[in-house]
Amino acid sequence: MVNLSGRYSFCANKISQYSFFDSEGVLNTTYGNIASEQNIGLNGFVNVNLGQKTRIYSNLSAGYVMLESKTRGLSNGGFQFNTFTGMQHTLPLDLRLSLNFMYNTGHYQLDGHMDGMCALMGGLNKSFLDDKLSIGISGVTGFEKGGAIRVGMSTKGADYVNNFSTTVPLARVGINLSYRFGTAQNIQVKKAKHSINNDDVMQKSSGATNTGTSVQGQ
Repeated sequence: MVNLSGRYSFCANKISQYSFFDSEGVLNTTYGNIASEQNIGLNGFVNVNLGQKTRIYSNLSAGYVMLESKTRGLSNGGFQFNTFTGMQHTLPLDLRLSLNFMYNTGHYQLDGHMDGMCALMGGLNKSFLDDKLSIGISGVTGFEKGGAIRVGMSTKGADYVNNFSTTVPLARVGINLSYRFGTAQNIQVKKAKHSINNDDVMQKSSGATNTGTSVQGQ
């Protein structure tokens, strides 16, 4: 299965971040309706069944963004991409294995760019008692040293350049346990005791015209 859709958007007064030096030489960062933005791109979803036990899927988005502020004399833009891609496979003993990969190139701001990130996630699950009880183990890791992810951002104005970077620990392993109570079958909605009948048709009888709303009991 493949599902693709195109998109285009335009905003004439986008709220955008910008920075400036005040009279005391302090760099201030604030927000304002100062930018125009055009965004054109493509969204997609792909699902491929490789037999009865394996499937591969991917959510993805790709596009180009253009930002401009005439009041601040700034412009920026570029290509942006992100995806969440994975696979699921049923192993012997009805063990369900899943592996997922997340990646994005970051996004553009009026005065800079925020770096992207990537991470790998996986899990192994087993169901019992007619799928009511589920037990599994899952994990996630980044691609920096020690399984971390790096978060970075750079901004630039007419009289300043600012770079920021930090590393966030991400690697972890967890055990999941869930139990489903009850069933969703044979659920009936109780019928209302009264109903309202709106009669908007003009009725003529003996030279008189009547309209109204009647309440009927059931």
